[in-house]
Formats: sequence, structure tokens, C-alpha cells
Amino acid sequence: MVRFIDTFYMMSPNYCQYTQIKGINILGYVYGVVIIFSFLCVLWKIRKGRSPWKQGVRILYITTFVMVFVIAFFQIKFQIRQFAYEYKYFKGSDTTGKYEKIYKETFGFAKYCHSNVSGKKRAVMNSDLNLEKGEGFFRKTELSYFLYPITILGQYYDAPDVIIMYKKQNPLRSLPSGFLAFPPYDCDSLIAAREERL
Repeated sequence: MVRFIDTFYMMSPNYCQYTQIKGINILGYVYGVVIIFSFLCVLWKIRKGRSPWKQGVRILYITTFVMVFVIAFFQIKFQIRQFAYEYKYFKGSDTTGKYEKIYKETFGFAKYCHSNVSGKKRAVMNSDLNLEKGEGFFRKTELSYFLYPITILGQYYDAPDVIIMYKKQNPLRSLPSGFLAFPPYDCDSLIAAREERL
């Protein structure tokens, strides 16, 4: 639950961007105030001698409405701000220009790969990143889209046409024999193809 709530202040057009106060998400304070207020109202009704159940249900409806309204307000506010930012940032850009701005690293590397290898190829991707989860998974997913028709999703190819070294220390040392590396993209990323298929 805490991890779910913490995602609300992350930068994303689908979430409201909440800040933290003393390391605690602002929603924690909002929920805390609403819950404490609800309990105090119920206790006050009990001390007055009235049945707390009808009043409790009514208070629950009101507090739920207030919470939904507050969250929706901040989400809409953030989405309007996000839209204004994206409109200003991407105004006049075509699809390629937007890709270059959003996916600078992976899109640039994919362009480098296409400039050296053309056509449909089966590729194996090696990286120091964990390609099954986290950042490595997202980078691999982005590259699989931008690299097409070079296919990197078949990571268990027995005889790949191409080997992609992405974020791999000393990538030239990791190349198996029979592959020729093109000039590297940077110090830890490059593409290599089988010598007989060049």
C-alpha cells in the first residue's frame, strides 16, 4: 500500500504529482486527517447518546466524497500542468522529434544500430543491466520497438546475426569470435555482426 501511494508523486501524466513533507507523502497527511476527523465525529455522537451507526455511515459518505474530490482536484491540476509543459516542449515536433526528446538514449542507440546494420536480423542483447526487470527491462522494451526489423526479443537464438552490447563494460572483450564490431556508440555500447553476413 505504501509503495502504491508513493507512486502518486512521481512524474507521470497519469498520476497527480504529490510532494513530500518531512519524507512522508502528502496523501498520508490527508488520509490521516480524514480518518482522525471521522473517528472524532463518531466518538462525539456516542458521547451525546445517539446511535453512531447512521451518523457513521453519513460521515463515511461525506469523507469519501471529500477524499475523492481532493485527489481528483490535484490530479486534474497536475494533468493540466503536464499538458501545458508537453505542448510547449513538443510544439512543432514530428514523431521522430518527439522520440528523440523522450527516449534520447535508446532512440539514439537504435539510430546508431540502423546506420550500421540494415534489414531483418536476429539479435542477442548483452548488458550489465538486468533485462528481466527494472530499468534494464524498460530499456530492452524501448530498444525492441526502435530497432525493428532487428529482433532482440528472441534472447535465446542459437545463431544470431547480430550481437548488441548495451551498457556493457568492456563490450569488445565480451564479443564471441566470428563477430565484427562496428565503431562503438559510446564506451559501453556497440553493435557487432557476423563476419560472413556483412
